[in-house]
Amino acid sequence: MDIVALQLQKNMNREQKMMFQSQYENERVDPDTAVILAIFGFHYFYVGKVGLGVLFLITLGGLGIWWLIDLFRTKGMAERYNLDKAQQLATLVELY
Repeated sequence: MDIVALQLQKNMNREQKMMFQSQYENERVDPDTAVILAIFGFHYFYVGKVGLGVLFLITLGGLGIWWLIDLFRTKGMAERYNLDKAQQLATLVELY
């Protein structure tokens, strides 16, 4: 479990923690898998950015320039996706 996800669980009761962990494990993305998908141009779809994914494929990765830059950015993209997802789930779980 990510450090941020663990920190978000500090003030949750046992039931909320279980609900959060279950949902988070189902919805998080693996940064290493995202990097592998970036090699083939499918990383935007993996992190839920379908519009950018289509644009990326249509432009052939910005004729290779966008693709090269994204090889270095993809891991961070996946980690930001996981952070956003953890915060959303923590908010939803705490409402219960």
